[in-house]
Amino acid sequence: MSIEQPLTIDRIAKRPGGREVSLIITDHLSWEGHEDRHQELMLHKLGNYVAFVESGRVLEEYPDAGEYPVWIEVVAQHSLTNRAIDFFLNVRAALSEKGLRFDVKAIDESGRVSASMLPSA
Repeated sequence: MSIEQPLTIDRIAKRPGGREVSLIITDHLSWEGHEDRHQELMLHKLGNYVAFVESGRVLEEYPDAGEYPVWIEVVAQHSLTNRAIDFFLNVRAALSEKGLRFDVKAIDESGRVSASMLPSA
């Protein structure tokens, strides 16, 4: 599953501490030289994730999600360009208005996920 499969929820997980649910987008594509296409794919995928939450389908998968904040997280294999960072900051602001939390994290070659790739809100 990946960003190239816009109708699929790549992964659903409880965040550390177990009080929040994360909908995870796995992004293996590079932003370098492909920003327009990458942004288009990401918008489509994000739109489907938001619909998954707003339709209540997330509650079917995780009934506890109604009690706790829902996160949408992008786990990126490649570093972000400045334009990608600006794009994701705008996404974070828009999702915040919908009551959703958002972050972008990097994944290293060993599969470990890092801290946020975005500046603090």
